[in-house]
Amino acid sequence: MADKAPVVTGPADLPRSARVVLVRDELGDAGVLVDGVDEVVKLLASRFEAPPAGTTDRDAIVGLARKGDGLYILLDVARVLR
Repeated sequence: MADKAPVVTGPADLPRSARVVLVRDELGDAGVLVDGVDEVVKLLASRFEAPPAGTTDRDAIVGLARKGDGLYILLDVARVLR
């Protein structure tokens, strides 16, 4: 992850695929600007399994789930955005 977020001065600076992803935690709601979104899926909590030990240095990955041929990674948004 970059040390400093890019400065966006207007819509012309964004790719057409850019989206704002809304996230929620115990501190409230926030919007995160992303380059694009491929897909939105609903997954049952019971389908998540623990991530492999030592997956990342910040332990931002809190679960993995499979649906069809897809592998989905559940992130702890607060840790990702630190």
